[in-house]
Amino acid sequence: MRALSTLSALVFFALPAAAADIEIRRPGQQAPGDFNASLRMSNQAQVTTEAFDDGTGAVVVVKGPFSAGDDKKLTRALLEIEGNAVVLFESPGGSLVAGLAMGRAIRLSSATTAVEAGATCASACGLAWLGGARRVMGHSARVGFHAAYYTDDKGQQIETGQGNAMIGAYLNQLGLSERAVMYITKAAPADMTWLSPEDADDLGIPVRVMRPDPPPTPQAPPVTLPPLPAAAPNPVPKLTPPDQLFAPGQAPTSNANWQIVHNAPAGYMNIRSGPGTNHPVMFSLQPATPVALSGCRQADPGGGSGQWCLIAAGGRNGWISQIGVEPLGTTAPPATLSGSWQVVHNAQAGYMNIRSGPGTNHPVVFTLPPATAVAVETCRPTDAEGGTSVWCRIGVQGHSGWISRVGLEPEGTRAQNAAPTGGSALWQIPVAVSGGHANVRSGPGTMHGVLFTITAGAQGVQVARCQPADPGGGRFEWCQVSHKGRAGWVSRNSLEPQG
Repeated sequence: MRALSTLSALVFFALPAAAADIEIRRPGQQAPGDFNASLRMSNQAQVTTEAFDDGTGAVVVVKGPFSAGDDKKLTRALLEIEGNAVVLFESPGGSLVAGLAMGRAIRLSSATTAVEAGATCASACGLAWLGGARRVMGHSARVGFHAAYYTDDKGQQIETGQGNAMIGAYLNQLGLSERAVMYITKAAPADMTWLSPEDADDLGIPVRVMRPDPPPTPQAPPVTLPPLPAAAPNPVPKLTPPDQLFAPGQAPTSNANWQIVHNAPAGYMNIRSGPGTNHPVMFSLQPATPVALSGCRQADPGGGSGQWCLIAAGGRNGWISQIGVEPLGTTAPPATLSGSWQVVHNAQAGYMNIRSGPGTNHPVVFTLPPATAVAVETCRPTDAEGGTSVWCRIGVQGHSGWISRVGLEPEGTRAQNAAPTGGSALWQIPVAVSGGHANVRSGPGTMHGVLFTITAGAQGVQVARCQPADPGGGRFEWCQVSHKGRAGWVSRNSLEPQG
């Protein structure tokens, strides 16, 4: 992919909004006519395509507000490109349906999305930009998000749960976490959450930020240097055999004795083209699908800090996070529950979604905080197409709905796993922690910088004390920890007793 500074030299930039026609122009060719008239006559986005000089692909520039049908223009433009495709956005947003459809078309074409330095891509544009197989931001670019809304007869912006459900389903298809969904939809319709590189890293959204070019340096007089020795080829990373990666007693006797985790939170696991979240999703597998595991290795730079495993299933190969596989034959919990139950005390997002039916294909009707006592009425398999997870109908304070079985635990569990208070007890990072690792920060709260990360499942974490987050750092407790000679602060939700 070309650097963003090179793209800006290649792409013909039109006025801030324009007519809906698709135009394909070669470098240096001028735009026909005066666009100002069409600006006043059309509210649709302008979609223009320009080929790279070397013939390896093209840039598609999308400018102006999104309207119905703009997604079809972008899809046609992408289908005409032979080679690498880059979609460059500059838009205040617009039609939610068009923006989500653009993002899906971009992901299907494995195109890169970019926002140039100084440009803005907000609302539905930001959602479309997230669809990129690789995402790029200029050093001063702004990418923003807020909740979905509609405008009533009085011109007021009304937030819509149905629209937010559409956004959540789309982001789930992209492989983003519930924390990312919550972050993207938390701003009110009249407000905006601007994505920073730090937030993107914390939420597991791979983004490459293009820094400004350094100022030119004075030309030095020519110097004759002796020839450099031939560089040794870069070694191919070796895979760790399964019997060396997993704990004693878990190692398989054959590399085929593994399956996709039976309780995958989204009802499936993404299989990517390389080891890390910075590689595009090629396909997905349902829970409990048998797989052949060849070996595992550390994620590529920018793709997270956990281990990724090379697997084969149904004649297809790809990479999956280590926490997405388990020994073959691991079974789901029973579909009937008795006794007293509560929402899991360590819900990663700080809440659990309660839906109108048994599956993620149903809209969210309300949410419940951790450790909320509930009455379990019945449990059954999901009705989502191809899904195998178990969902339970619950009642609480006169309301009812469906929750994933993995979101429930026996009432009082929190009291048994009380917050760490120091001492000699050791703690660990949960295997299912969001993103495959826990961020360790310089202070108690998300506003403090990340010092290092601890991989999911890591043990031997020592806790000195816990306290509420600093103002502006979230609503959860944070604990001062040390691990392998390094110290910092980690969210209480990312700790559990070792064992």
